[in-house]
Amino acid sequence: MNLAGRITVLVSWISGAIDTYIVDGLVNYMSNFTLDVGGRLRRLQTGSINGYLYGFLAAVMLILLVRAVARA
Repeated sequence: MNLAGRITVLVSWISGAIDTYIVDGLVNYMSNFTLDVGGRLRRLQTGSINGYLYGFLAAVMLILLVRAVARA
């Protein structure tokens, strides 16, 4: 019985370590990553219509350029 108890405690400890360091670590990393990307993208929302139109125009020009180069 002592061996079964020790094995159970060991398996429980390993499971807890995996949960704490791998699962929780991954969740915290993704949370921090999402907050970081959101903070960077927040700067793009200026409310300036001209800025949005220039960005749209630049994207269209880039797409046309890529298509022209791909056909050549």
